[in-house]
Amino acid sequence: MSKGLTSQQVEHIKAGVPLMEQAGDAFLSEFYAKMISENPALLNVFNKTHQRTLDQPRALTRAVVAYAKNIDNLGVLSPVVERIVQKHCSLNVKAEHYPIVGKYLLDAISVKFGPDVATPAFLDAWAAAYGQLAELLIGAEKGVYEANRDKVGGWEGYRQFKVSEKVDETENVSSFKLVPVDGKKTIVPLPGQYLGFSFNIPALDEHTFCRQYSISDYVEPLADGAEGYRISVKKIPGGAISNNWHEHIKVGDTVDVSPPCGEFVLKNHSKPVLLVTAGIGVTPAISLSKHALASGQKVGLIQCDHKQDTVPFNEYFSSVAKENPDNFQYKRYLSGEGKRLDKNEFLNILETPNLKNADIYVIGPKDFMRDVRGWIHSSQKDGDHAVYYDFFGPAQWDE
Repeated sequence: MSKGLTSQQVEHIKAGVPLMEQAGDAFLSEFYAKMISENPALLNVFNKTHQRTLDQPRALTRAVVAYAKNIDNLGVLSPVVERIVQKHCSLNVKAEHYPIVGKYLLDAISVKFGPDVATPAFLDAWAAAYGQLAELLIGAEKGVYEANRDKVGGWEGYRQFKVSEKVDETENVSSFKLVPVDGKKTIVPLPGQYLGFSFNIPALDEHTFCRQYSISDYVEPLADGAEGYRISVKKIPGGAISNNWHEHIKVGDTVDVSPPCGEFVLKNHSKPVLLVTAGIGVTPAISLSKHALASGQKVGLIQCDHKQDTVPFNEYFSSVAKENPDNFQYKRYLSGEGKRLDKNEFLNILETPNLKNADIYVIGPKDFMRDVRGWIHSSQKDGDHAVYYDFFGPAQWDE
């Protein structure tokens, strides 16, 4: 039994799990719409696109359900808790946000299930479960904020950086080198981490826009910190912020940046590494592969994209492959040119001598990651490889 819950509360929580799983998108939409309409300041934290697509409310509800479902064995949730904590810290989520969300979630549960199900005892139990989850996340996030503040070159919240260089990598991907306006050092990131950004664009919306971008490289660190970062942004049709990067942000402009966050980092520094990427998901593969090679690990990279004109960093990875013929294997698949990665191709790569028992890191669109996960599972390769995923957008508990 989870600490602090009575046996009766645990029974109510478990009984509510299937109801919550079947609540549906209408429940999510109504819950979040009411919360945002009465607390518009939350729009300064939450990604508006992820609310419109229901990714944000879906992620929250799944988090609460997963917590409830595993109320007797919360240890199994540790990896996903860490993922959510890192996402929250990059967005500057604060302790005071949790009671607001909890209130509207409980109100929505009460309305959805009605008085016959959502009795006072039932609601009390779910309030207790949410309260425990919130306490867990708040405590962990406090630790991350403090650690980032106390690191060499560290800071808390947002810090101003200046765009020192802009490079067009492809027709729809541009890289931006960022250096701190205050001239001081910055945190040396772990390979694979990302930065959080906050934008004020009055012409688009009165509220701020929050986004996260993987660090595609950083200026080689000195003993007392890093000099700055590079991010690479794909221009998305209709994407307000990606288009703002490409069309309006220029060298000399400043942006507000939160410290490096993320747990999509190398877990083992001795095993081979296979990086499986699609689209702009390739960006963290630069630092991950560079670090793994420097550690003497064998590295494989699968880069999937649409066509030659949209493949970022192809020349870079090709040069790495030439320089490390025994340690770096680079495979590229272009779906728009008739060569799409499929299960057989993927499994053949897993059989490469250098990559047997490799740790697998997967990042790209959700459907792509589902496919890769399905190939690994259906071929009974789960036991041979540790597999790690990262997500565009809110962290998911069951993806």
